[in-house]
This record gives sequence, structure tokens and C-alpha cells, in this order.
Amino acid sequence: MNRFIFCIAAALALFNTFPSPVLGEKESQWDYLNKYVDNVSEDASNLLKTEPLKSRLENLARTNYQDLLTNMGTMSPLLRENGILYLTGNKPHSGTDNAAAVVIDPSQDLVFVWLKLNDESLEFKERETLPELPSDVKAVMSN
Repeated sequence: MNRFIFCIAAALALFNTFPSPVLGEKESQWDYLNKYVDNVSEDASNLLKTEPLKSRLENLARTNYQDLLTNMGTMSPLLRENGILYLTGNKPHSGTDNAAAVVIDPSQDLVFVWLKLNDESLEFKERETLPELPSDVKAVMSN
């Protein structure tokens, strides 16, 4: 019986008919964020410094990573719209001159950062494809 199961498993592997675990892994790496959705607790303020988000943001924003953290000094709780997670924020006492948004699409394993520095708008994206931007993010970007 074990030999039969082994043969079936080998045949399935050969023809690559096992479901790909990659999609599940991509989505599950963001599962830890669910506890932050709509949570205004003190822990949420450190959200941008948690992994894997921190590494992704550092790789995207590079030399502007610290600017991103500064511009998220006053930020919304993590919110969700149509499966897309997002944060918006601005530099304290700076109004809309220095603002930011972080958008995460867990289903595509995609992170997008928008940063406004002294009225200069910067976009950092991992791929040409952008996640669907939530209405709040579009509103912040248009200010």
C-alpha cells in the first residue's frame, strides 16, 4: 500500500498537479496583520517595524524609509477595503505637505508606498502592477 501511495505521489509530482503552496504562503505571511485591522492600540504604531513588512518597505523606499516613518508619525489604524490593507498618515504638525500611504495586497503579495515630501509626490512599487488603491488612499494622494 505504501508503495502504491508513493507511486501516485511521484506521478503527481512529475506532472506538477499538486496545488502550488506558494499562493497560500504569500497570503499567510500577511495574516499577522489581521489583528491590527481597525485597531488603534499602541502596538499598531509599531506596525511599520514588523516583519515581513519592515523589510519590504525598506527595500521599496530605500533612502526614503526614514521619511516614510516620519510621515506616518500620525497615522490611521490599519484598514481593509476589498481585501486590500492600507495605512495613511502625515508628519505631525505638517498638514498635508508631508504625507504617506502604505498599501498591501495580500492576494498578489504586493506592497505599494506613496510618499509626499514637501509637496513632491513619490511612488514606490514592487512591480508595474499596482494594487487596487482604496478610496481613502486615493483621497490622500489627491490632496
